[in-house]
Amino acid sequence: PAQGQLALFRRLIAALRGATFWLARRATREDLSVAELVERYGPGFKSLDRLTPDILPTVERAAVDHRTA
Repeated sequence: PAQGQLALFRRLIAALRGATFWLARRATREDLSVAELVERYGPGFKSLDRLTPDILPTVERAAVDHRTA
């Protein structure tokens, strides 16, 4: 199970990094501020964010709950 979790976390990190670079490129191409990016793409990211706690181990889920409380 630990190997599977590590593989999942590596993929998650890669996806988050990719999303970050994508947003940075989008901001540059469209001359958008961070606030405009949040307004435009925030709802979509929030819908994905709601799924995250369901796949996290208990310790990480508690950390997410603490940060978002």
